[in-house]
Amino acid sequence: PKELEKAVDTFNNLPILSKHQAVTADSFPQDLVVGSTGSDAEWHPPFIKNSLVFWPKKAIDGIESNVQKELSPAYRYDCVLESGTHDGVPYQARMKNIRANHLAVVHEGRQGKDVVVGDAQIPKGYLRVVRWTSRTSNR
Repeated sequence: PKELEKAVDTFNNLPILSKHQAVTADSFPQDLVVGSTGSDAEWHPPFIKNSLVFWPKKAIDGIESNVQKELSPAYRYDCVLESGTHDGVPYQARMKNIRANHLAVVHEGRQGKDVVVGDAQIPKGYLRVVRWTSRTSNR
């Protein structure tokens, strides 16, 4: 969790994709971009929370119908081979220097069913700005 807390700012202003694909300036998947994370990422253990915006109707429809509502962060990290325990669960390696790359809105996300797009009632025709959370442990 300490490494994820240090990485919070890297989760700002990321593209949101309709599926996972690495994003670089040289290889930017414009056809997969459906939105963006905000610039207000905050650490709320064990979650990162941030605002989101979605533009295409297809993406908004997928979220509202629960077909594509889970969020799946993609990131790079340095792997440190080191044994220990976290919340009573043993591990043999840990992530360090986490750097976010993109966020994907998918049917089944890597972080589980509690990492989803949260929405508020917004009049039709307006962009949807929402909050998301990313928990620190996998399923």
